[in-house]
This record gives sequence, C-alpha cells and structure tokens, in this order.
Amino acid sequence: MKLELVTLIVSIFSLIVWVFFDYLSFYLITKVKFRICDLLLTLYFIFSFYQSLVNLWFSAIASFFEVIIFYLWFENRAEKNMVLGASLIIAIIDTVNNVIINVLQLKSAFTIKDETVK
Repeated sequence: MKLELVTLIVSIFSLIVWVFFDYLSFYLITKVKFRICDLLLTLYFIFSFYQSLVNLWFSAIASFFEVIIFYLWFENRAEKNMVLGASLIIAIIDTVNNVIINVLQLKSAFTIKDETVK
C-alpha cells in the first residue's frame, strides 16, 4: 500500500472514532437525550477534523469552536454549566489526542525522509 492510502484510511478511521467518542462522551456526561437532529453536528465534526489535520494551531481553534457549538446547540436542553463543562472536557481530550497525532505524524515524516535518503 502506498503511504498516502494508509494515511487516508487512518484519517477516516480516526474521524469515525473521534466523532463517536465526542458524541458518546457528551451524552454520558450530561445525560441529555439523543435526538436525530443532533446528527447535524456531524457536519461540524467533519469540518473540524479536516481543520485539525492542517496543523496543531488549527486543531486548537477547532476545539475552541467545538465548545461553542456544543454550548449553543444544547443550552436549552440541559443545564448550561453541565453543557459547558462536558464540552470543555471533550475539547481537552481532543486537543491532547491531536497533539499526540501531530507528534506521531512528525516522527513518521522524519523516519520516511531518513529511509529515502539512505
């Protein structure tokens, strides 16, 4: 397999896991009832995920907007402090995850360059 295809497969898999984790974590923390219209947030997650692939700064910005989007979307369905707290917890976990992914991508980029130079 070419490296680009592997990267694409890993990116798609991590998007699915990321969206599932964010939804599941939020609903478990806040005890908000799931509604079908909540799936519209998935569009934001896809945009946010691709934004986070650019670099770590875009990832931090995407996490910040995620907190705002969750807060505005769920403010009338649960206690506001609970929504904000759950959103912040998820954003912190996502940011740590993005830092780890970026470090691993950087390390693999150097490894691939080292292998091609030899």
